[in-house]
Amino acid sequence: MNYKISDLAKLMDVSTNTVRRYESFGYFKSKRNEQNSYRIYDEECIFNAINARLLRSYGFSHDELATMKNFSMEDNIQAYEHKMKELEKLISNLQNTHHRLKDDIILMHKSIDALDKPYFKTNVDMFYSFYAEGDVLVSDPNHQKVLNTFVYEYPEIQRIYLMKKKDIDSKKYTLNAGWSVKGYIAEKFNVTENEYVKYYPSMESIMCIEKIEVKTFKENNYQKIYSELSPNIKEFMKKNNCILAGDVLAVSVSKAYEGNREMLYLLLSVPICHV
Repeated sequence: MNYKISDLAKLMDVSTNTVRRYESFGYFKSKRNEQNSYRIYDEECIFNAINARLLRSYGFSHDELATMKNFSMEDNIQAYEHKMKELEKLISNLQNTHHRLKDDIILMHKSIDALDKPYFKTNVDMFYSFYAEGDVLVSDPNHQKVLNTFVYEYPEIQRIYLMKKKDIDSKKYTLNAGWSVKGYIAEKFNVTENEYVKYYPSMESIMCIEKIEVKTFKENNYQKIYSELSPNIKEFMKKNNCILAGDVLAVSVSKAYEGNREMLYLLLSVPICHV
């Protein structure tokens, strides 16, 4: 049985231009009606057209399909298995993105409902790498390579700021900025502590959502940053007889405008011990 181009387009739910494009890719070849020179398509054209559409839905590109036209069964199995691995990786990335998006939404709600309200919680352990220590950006190419790995290969990365306990104790405040991943993700990707990657352990901490004007960060006045972020936590520590027991970590939650001011919301994690 023969079909017109409009029949094939209707069957595939595409335009006639798309049918012509599929034909130009070599998926099938029409014949010409001797009476009116219209394109006509047979059953093999139907099969090849629908099969190409199916394989496109699997994620095969037109270039990939062009190389598969004369594949053996073994070649087809290998191509399908390779595509399956690509899809599994995509699914995993989407799941991680969904999880991160869900966490961000929860933190943004907390930024509204629990702002400036410290509470006790054991923080999640993580691995991190700085891209700036104080005013100095990383210049070591090996370190930059590690940072790129964090950004482009690890899911659910977080932007963090860290003040070391020794700097706070000596009142020589320095704010370090970097990327981090939670411990369970680091384990999946075999992330370990080294010259460029540091480990932040799980500890009893005081957690608190705080906000600070973005321009304060641009001023690089680290003592001012610490002073503006810490009053609620300091008061909470005093009330509960706690002292600082480790580096102060801040995870970036989101930026938002309030009037004409750009505010940065941060989730602070302050390791403590009771005295």
